[in-house]
Amino acid sequence: MKPEWETEPNEWSGELCHARRNPTTLTWCGYVGIPAGHPWHGMDGDDIPADVHGGITWADRYLPWAEPDGLYWIGFDCAHSYDFMPGIQQTALLADGTYKNLSFVQDQIRSLMEQAVHAAIHNRKTHT
Repeated sequence: MKPEWETEPNEWSGELCHARRNPTTLTWCGYVGIPAGHPWHGMDGDDIPADVHGGITWADRYLPWAEPDGLYWIGFDCAHSYDFMPGIQQTALLADGTYKNLSFVQDQIRSLMEQAVHAAIHNRKTHT
């Protein structure tokens, strides 16, 4: 039986969101597009008050493989010291790390999107 990372696709997209596998580590990265006017649009990733796996590790006006689209993309990755990285580690070398699969990343993306919606609503309430 093949390991999960060999049977999953290498990318997935939804409305205002995207997941893509890192070709070296074979771990997932998840992204959410933030529209202009949102309080997080243009913020440094360290300043975005979002709770997501490993924290926000990407905040930029583009995704490296795509043309700019007016969105500000924020994202996270699953290549931290406690994550199993099948592209560069052997299972026997990592006692406590776990592989974060596409389903996990999709759940994290949904959570990040919900947090972004909540931030927009809160911002609207405090500025009216």
